[in-house]
Amino acid sequence: MKIKEYMLTTNEAKAVKSIVLEIEKKQENRLSWVLNNAKVIADKLPCGVKKFIYDFKVNDKELGVCIKGNLVDDTSIGNTPSDFFTRDEKSICTNEEIMFILYSELLGFTFGWNSIQNGNIINDIFPMKKDCKSATSAGSAYDFGMHTEDAFHPYRADYLVLFGMRNPDEVATLISFLKPDDLSSETIESLFKKEFVVGANVGQNVTEIEEYTSALFGCKSSPYLKVNMNNMRSLNQKSKEALFKLNQALLNNTFKYRVQQGDFLVLDNLKTVHGREKYVPRYDGTDRWLKRMQVTNDIRKSRDIRRSASSRVLIANQMLEKEAAFIK
Repeated sequence: MKIKEYMLTTNEAKAVKSIVLEIEKKQENRLSWVLNNAKVIADKLPCGVKKFIYDFKVNDKELGVCIKGNLVDDTSIGNTPSDFFTRDEKSICTNEEIMFILYSELLGFTFGWNSIQNGNIINDIFPMKKDCKSATSAGSAYDFGMHTEDAFHPYRADYLVLFGMRNPDEVATLISFLKPDDLSSETIESLFKKEFVVGANVGQNVTEIEEYTSALFGCKSSPYLKVNMNNMRSLNQKSKEALFKLNQALLNNTFKYRVQQGDFLVLDNLKTVHGREKYVPRYDGTDRWLKRMQVTNDIRKSRDIRRSASSRVLIANQMLEKEAAFIK
């Protein structure tokens, strides 16, 4: 199995739910409080869960992991949203979002971008009728091409995390990776050269970084990925051919993973690319709905594009004067 799974026992699922309900009972469920205290609270999570996440981080072997069996009440979560809304640090977290944050903070530091969903740290993934034909997470009419999350930016996430609110039609997340023998040494050498421009996905209001970079980096025998097949170009014919071979390898290695209700899925954003298969929504409040966040091992590296040291929102369009004025 390409995604390693951990199924919570009944007692573990109840223990996690109990931690969340205690936060709600004390009315400490505002977003800022949960983020600021998540690492301390997460220490109360079941030992098996903590070891599962720790082993994933340290061993660097798995493409991703999934914690299954979290308790989600389909009735209490309400309808699948129909449009985005704006949160701030005083926003109330739902029980599912508290659970999501606690798990995510076992990996590192959660963060968001000001250019995505009004700067919300927790994103909602659901179909929108007005955007059904767009190449965005709200689109549904076409396959969403394979990409590293925010590959264009040097402060891209180490991990992409998803939490299943509902997925009655079992719509699949598409995931791919590189196998050791997929590419020749010559092709890998080409992909390690700074001969590619990686653009942002459609719908991100960002000032793109127009500089040449590599498509692969790290160890050449087991390289990390930095690609966006929705928006990427190469410097010359040789690099164009190398990029084509990379794309073909990723297409050949693509597999489907269906995030079910209560699933906490982690994808290694350095070792995988992901997308989404097309599907037909009903727009009746029961469609697929996921929560999404990004996690970094080192939040301090992005200090130059955050408004304060404690902020978890990165300003992607940092070159705009009106935004840059906030950076202190």
